[in-house]
Amino acid sequence: MRVSQINNNQSFKGLWAKTTIKSDFDNIMGVLKVIKTTYYHPFKDETQEEINAVIEANKNAMIDESDGKPKYIINECKQCIRLPFTKSAYDAYLEATSLTRLSPTLKLINSYAVDKYRNNEYADRQISALNGSVDYKINKVS
Repeated sequence: MRVSQINNNQSFKGLWAKTTIKSDFDNIMGVLKVIKTTYYHPFKDETQEEINAVIEANKNAMIDESDGKPKYIINECKQCIRLPFTKSAYDAYLEATSLTRLSPTLKLINSYAVDKYRNNEYADRQISALNGSVDYKINKVS
């Protein structure tokens, strides 16, 4: 699993929505302000303590002067709706092949995974949570 540089905690289990970045000029500090927001969807079997640990591990703020121009970088992490399936059900979904029978659980997980990711990187560095074989089979049958 690929995780972002700010996330050194690999104990999380849930999925991520699309990471957003917005920027503007911070008049008070006199620098560019960049806000990266990640959206965490915990699995049904995660405890609130585990969820809180993921949220905290993905929040910070710093001044980045690496390119000679200071920027105020804010990393936010927001908890979103809890997924209606467990980590083990999602793992079984990932292991399903085109020969696997389409169960209601696989269809449910696929409907949630279509716009979710396995990491909280930005843009094309986010890894889709979708199982392509299952998704193809569902859309081919439908």
